[in-house]
Amino acid sequence: MRRINSIFIVLLIAIFFLTAAKMNNGSRIYSRTDCKIQLSAKGLNKNVELKMTITNISNDVIKIPVFLFPNDEEEFFGDWFEIIDKNDEVIEYEGKQADIDYEPEKVKCLILKPGKSHTVCLTCLKKYYKLQDGKVYTIQYLGPLGESNIVEFNYL
Repeated sequence: MRRINSIFIVLLIAIFFLTAAKMNNGSRIYSRTDCKIQLSAKGLNKNVELKMTITNISNDVIKIPVFLFPNDEEEFFGDWFEIIDKNDEVIEYEGKQADIDYEPEKVKCLILKPGKSHTVCLTCLKKYYKLQDGKVYTIQYLGPLGESNIVEFNYL
């Protein structure tokens, strides 16, 4: 009888935790090791078109606050890219810097299932970095989600 009670208690605890996970969409806040970041870039009409793909490489459903990855609809709040010209000079970030304190439950989040990806297209880099016509640059994402590959583009 005692063994049956123990099994019953373990089952109740398991049901409680599974129910709690379901109430939280079964997801958790991301960590830097959860994401693979892949960039592709090209010069486009005096601007840069940058595609950034975020892939969940963890085994969990993760939540990523949308302000942590740049997109054309939101203002940048940090120097998340390293842009270098052919002379190895770093192009300085000229946008806002903010240390955002947030409660994950109260902000808009991207929900990514294991193995799934989300791509954002950025055409606003010129607003935040002084890019010069006719130059070749390399760019890498070094933001809160991790590090990306390095890609080269011509700024025409």
